[in-house]
Amino acid sequence: MGIVRKSYEVTTVPSGLDDAVLSINPTTCFFSVETQDIRFSYDGTDPSSSEGHLQFAGTTASFTRSAHIRNLRWVSVTGTAKVTITAEGP
Repeated sequence: MGIVRKSYEVTTVPSGLDDAVLSINPTTCFFSVETQDIRFSYDGTDPSSSEGHLQFAGTTASFTRSAHIRNLRWVSVTGTAKVTITAEGP
């Protein structure tokens, strides 16, 4: 079983999880938004500062479907947000 914990700086340019996380084929992913609000999508499309699921600073979210985790994309609403994730794979 692999577990990866990593922090990301999320900017106004859409991005997602990197190879360090995806390489363990995660089946669960928990993330906390530490600073600044973000928007995210998990269908593979890029969110924008006005489109996507709004996640406020100080809140958390979790995913338990591999496809959703692989397709997770996020963007900050303004400025740079810090997002910390913990992902677990088989």
